[in-house]
Amino acid sequence: MQGQLERIAASLEQVVTALQPASLSGPTAVATLDQFERLARLAEAGRLAVLARIEQTRIWQDKGHPSAAHWAAERTGTTIGHAVNALATAKALTHLPETRRALRAGTISPQQTQEIASAAKANPASEQKLLDTAASKTTAELRAECQMVRAAAAGDSQQERIHRSRYLRHKIDEESASLLILRSTSDHVAPLLAYCKAEADRRDAAARRDGTILPYEAHLADALCALPTKINLNGAASASGKEPRAKDRAVRAVVYVHTELTAWDRGYAEPGERCEITGVGPTTIAAARRLAAEPGGMLKLAIHNHGNLTGVATLGRYIPARLDDALKARDPKCIVKGCTRSRGLERDHRTPFAQGGETSLANLSRPCSYHHDLKTHKGWRIVGEPPNCEIIPPDAPDPKPPP
Repeated sequence: MQGQLERIAASLEQVVTALQPASLSGPTAVATLDQFERLARLAEAGRLAVLARIEQTRIWQDKGHPSAAHWAAERTGTTIGHAVNALATAKALTHLPETRRALRAGTISPQQTQEIASAAKANPASEQKLLDTAASKTTAELRAECQMVRAAAAGDSQQERIHRSRYLRHKIDEESASLLILRSTSDHVAPLLAYCKAEADRRDAAARRDGTILPYEAHLADALCALPTKINLNGAASASGKEPRAKDRAVRAVVYVHTELTAWDRGYAEPGERCEITGVGPTTIAAARRLAAEPGGMLKLAIHNHGNLTGVATLGRYIPARLDDALKARDPKCIVKGCTRSRGLERDHRTPFAQGGETSLANLSRPCSYHHDLKTHKGWRIVGEPPNCEIIPPDAPDPKPPP
């Protein structure tokens, strides 16, 4: 086997040395990339298998290293954190034959392998479903599903551990800039993030009207730093009996929790059931209920039935704009499959209003500005059902519906 690997490595070295990228046509460059990616995935499958064996043999102790991760980091020229993750994936794969086969077949990438191995280790029954997700959705969507699997497997005990170890730390970097690091549970962080995002949206819209374009992260930072001023202004206005000025009034922040109604009623999510805060990540029913009990009425429960959104309930005192709420909950990112944009989404009548299209959840969607422009002004069509729509060029036939 060693001789065969050496010959393969020598042949590959010759190919790479002789490679002239500038001479490749577009299609040939794509085909070449696919081949290199296939080789990389095969190499990763072999590397992980050997890493697992090296940890078992404990040969790393002969070299004076305190752990297999320290040995692997030095041997492969990576960080200890990277080596720890690789060894954890390698160990998990020894009990996940379907994931091993998928990696060797080249149908999943090393990054997808790491995500699936971590989640399937926590819940082995989720392995095949996660492999199906990897085949049909983006890696970002796979990561989100893996996070939900891990959170469900850990349960409320993990939330309690995180809560006990919560902290806010302040550091000064090498440029004397202030850094804030917050670690807490999802239900504690969600209201703060919801406020910052709502205020950042307001600031971003105002800046664009003035012709100023800033990174969205800058508006988020400004929103957080302006929070004490908002509190003081609203508090002073309340004490004086006056309403704060519109530009000084704190924006309304909304937190969406997606879950099955049966799970909400039961009080906990079973394996395979969703419980997630939009923009924050997986949570537990208990944490969501704690958030619902907070004053302010910012929590909205997006109710699902077997994966389909069936309604939105407001758990608070505000009267909801039900249609807009349902649309935002159903389409948190661009509806075009593979597009991960979640900011600056635009409302679109799928059948134009001028052609009799009704203003209903079934006829509304939220594409990003780029795909909305293609549809509205350049003759492209968006077909299918959110959130997995296809964008079709002008004069191209619609894709065949699934059997």
